[in-house]
Amino acid sequence: MACSKIFSGDIPEIIDYILQYLRNDLSDVNKNTLKNHGFNMIDSLSLKPYLFNCPSFLKTVNSSLIDSHLMVWMNKSRILSNELKASSHINTCTINCPLTEIQYKASNKTNMENFRNFIYKKADTTLILKINLAYFLLFEIFIKNDASLYKLQLEDRFFSTKNFYNLDELILETPKFISRVKDFRIIISCPEFEAIRKLQNFLSSLPLICNSIKYIELNFPHEVHNKFLQEIKNLFKSQITLSKVLFNRICSLSESLKYCSNTLTSISFHFIIFNENMLLLNEIEHLIHIQSLEFKYCERPELFIQSLLNISIPLKIKTLILDDNVIQSIFPFQLLFHNIGPYLKYLVIIYQPYFIEDFYEFIIQYCEKIEFLYLTEIINNYENLFFQIMELFSNNLRYLTLEVKGKLGKNFLKELGQSLPINLEYLDLYFDLDPINLTHFFENCKHINNLKKLLICNSSKNNLKAILYVIKEFVKGKNLEYLTYAITNQFVLSNNLKNLIKETENIVKMKMYDDLIIRPSDIDGLI
Repeated sequence: MACSKIFSGDIPEIIDYILQYLRNDLSDVNKNTLKNHGFNMIDSLSLKPYLFNCPSFLKTVNSSLIDSHLMVWMNKSRILSNELKASSHINTCTINCPLTEIQYKASNKTNMENFRNFIYKKADTTLILKINLAYFLLFEIFIKNDASLYKLQLEDRFFSTKNFYNLDELILETPKFISRVKDFRIIISCPEFEAIRKLQNFLSSLPLICNSIKYIELNFPHEVHNKFLQEIKNLFKSQITLSKVLFNRICSLSESLKYCSNTLTSISFHFIIFNENMLLLNEIEHLIHIQSLEFKYCERPELFIQSLLNISIPLKIKTLILDDNVIQSIFPFQLLFHNIGPYLKYLVIIYQPYFIEDFYEFIIQYCEKIEFLYLTEIINNYENLFFQIMELFSNNLRYLTLEVKGKLGKNFLKELGQSLPINLEYLDLYFDLDPINLTHFFENCKHINNLKKLLICNSSKNNLKAILYVIKEFVKGKNLEYLTYAITNQFVLSNNLKNLIKETENIVKMKMYDDLIIRPSDIDGLI
């Protein structure tokens, strides 16, 4: 087995399947990690998407388990060796893998947060110190083996005075380690004074070390951001390939965007309260190549839209994401759809109930070639408009996500099945389902021959056995590649669902809902 493949961003295929199968069986995973050095390496570096998804792991993690991994790391590190005495009965395992490049790109953030909260709230001081030491030793192994980091995310704890192992200093002492970072994120909530000073020092050094960043996320309160205006400006100025930025709670960019105007194609705003006096609005004139625009949990995003419309160069936005924003005026959005309608391919409109009818009319009036569509609030008075949209894009639409909270109309699913585009490849339905309407839906969508991924999330807890039977019968007659079925707030596989998996395993591959879903944040990967 070529263990070095781990560091190209992919776990060797056989190990991947094994870990997927055993991720809810901690005892078997532990046996493998203690007997096989390949498993030990996998277990040490790739626990995020596997073991941390297992609730039993959070209950049974203990000092000896941490010890077993620290023993491995200690063999590769002489520094601080006197600070940890691992259990003597555990056999050590030698890691013999060339560390060339670390590209850990995906993780289950929710499960990682659960694990982190468990460790730092439930664990004793000794265990926390061992975990901090583990971080330090792991980084040191990477650095000593000439690794280069792909993604760097800085959080409060990274700079906390409670962290006695100064990872920031270790990294800055070996600049090559972060010289090829592509994904850089800062997520700060309530930093200590010392953490602010250390972060400022780190940000001051980063532009001198790295100019390869393609994605920057800045997520911290306004009062913290004001302390870093010059450092952030220099960071933007130093990057020659920056294409995507996300601003969370940021109000001023201090003339940062102008330095990346030739390369920036995607910009996202989360939790921003726009106002007419924001310095941010003075930066819009530099967004001349923007192709993707996102507003999530923002107030008055129309102010940004209005300024964007004043750009003399025609806008060619392909992706527009609107997620639960507070909008006071719809007119700027109408002008935006008028301008970008011919270019728009990826559209997401989530929980915009006050203006949803207007948005549907804008889609019908101005858009021409939507390929990805994510809609909510499609029931009651908006069903006719929705079905007009389906008819309009019958030849273009390939990805469709529909989410409805509440009861569906009596004939909605039946009409939906008839109206689905013939070239649809991905369908995600988040509905309150019943077996009769679901049967009508499947009977009326047999014309779809290219459907590869079917995702069904059921918000009802009634007739579950009958619904599974309907799904099974539909799958038998289709050429699906992947199927997922989930029930809201049900985290344990029922016997009925296990039977569905067993009976369809030779027909279609079943995956967890979270593993198959395409979220708005994943759209860039489709382009």
